[in-house]
Amino acid sequence: MKGESATMMSRLKSKNGLIAIIIIFLIIMLLARGGSRPREFYGIIFDAGSTGSRIHVFRFTKYGSEDWKFQDELFEYVLPGLSAYSENPSNAAKSLENLLNRAKEYIPEKHWTKTPISLYATAGLRLLSERKAEEILEEVRKLFRKFPFAFHDESVKIMDASDEGLFKTLGGDQTIGAIDLGGGSIQITYVPKDREILKSSADLLHKVSAMGYTITAYTKSYLGLGLMSSRLRMLRGHESTSKFSSVCLPEGYSGVWVHQNTKYNVSGKAPKASRFQECQQLVLDKVLRDDIYVNPDFSRTKFLLLSYFYDRGNSVNLFSGLEAQVQPKNYLDMAKRICDDKLNQSPKRFLCFDLIYLGTILQEGFKFHATNNFDVGDLFQ
Repeated sequence: MKGESATMMSRLKSKNGLIAIIIIFLIIMLLARGGSRPREFYGIIFDAGSTGSRIHVFRFTKYGSEDWKFQDELFEYVLPGLSAYSENPSNAAKSLENLLNRAKEYIPEKHWTKTPISLYATAGLRLLSERKAEEILEEVRKLFRKFPFAFHDESVKIMDASDEGLFKTLGGDQTIGAIDLGGGSIQITYVPKDREILKSSADLLHKVSAMGYTITAYTKSYLGLGLMSSRLRMLRGHESTSKFSSVCLPEGYSGVWVHQNTKYNVSGKAPKASRFQECQQLVLDKVLRDDIYVNPDFSRTKFLLLSYFYDRGNSVNLFSGLEAQVQPKNYLDMAKRICDDKLNQSPKRFLCFDLIYLGTILQEGFKFHATNNFDVGDLFQ
């Protein structure tokens, strides 16, 4: 075990960021063989999104000459995201401390120094200035150095827009593609089969090779089309005010919505006819005004929907459990019911818009059929 761990860590030291993590997953889940006694391997990954930070602690085992097998995972999260601490970077790091202590409790002490730890920040930090984002990342590095895990400074970084989708698709081995809806952006990633797409989309393709295996993945990110950013687009359009009234919010509702450390006074208003139809038209006119490029083989690809696709659907009992399926029309059918209710409770104020947006971006944005079946789940579950 010691020799193999050392070899794996040497590979880590020779690579940077995302590629190192991908190689770990490829080695563990597909390629590693040898040995005659039970072994364990742990890995820690922080997914620092725009609305919260999530820790994933993975445990893999192998017996004799069998492949490494995923056994279980510790998954916890904290709110808000790191970008909320732009004026106090040390507090950004402190927000992760309890999650790290939970990782120490979960991982046996003998494995601490062999457990790699990484943090990948997504759209939230990309929207900050470079200086403020780097100040937060440096405080996180300082915190990680205090813990006994295998850490290198380059393992804390802001992911490139294209990296996010690549990371989440290749992090698991059960799906061909993934559509991940975060707070600030949406990414689509899959392994294309069409040779013409491979030729025409060279700038969006990423090849990852490890121990004789090569995967070519198409990944594209749309910054500004995440759920929280889309709420702001719906409310504001091209205006620059901080006070909005929208038919997508419940009639009679009035309150404060905080996004990227800015407070917005928001209120609902009565529709002229159908709240659902009028709100969906706002989504089409204000939010999805930018074209989403649709590859011809999207409809032939089995996609997993991640993050807010799961969170919002789960909040209205659209499906149960982590291994669920959903169709775009399911989001829209539920939206029709929700939009007609007078949901003026604060936690539910955006449900009408959120569900319309989820169904509409799948149907009108990515051009999936209303009855296209998707697997849906929380990240890495």
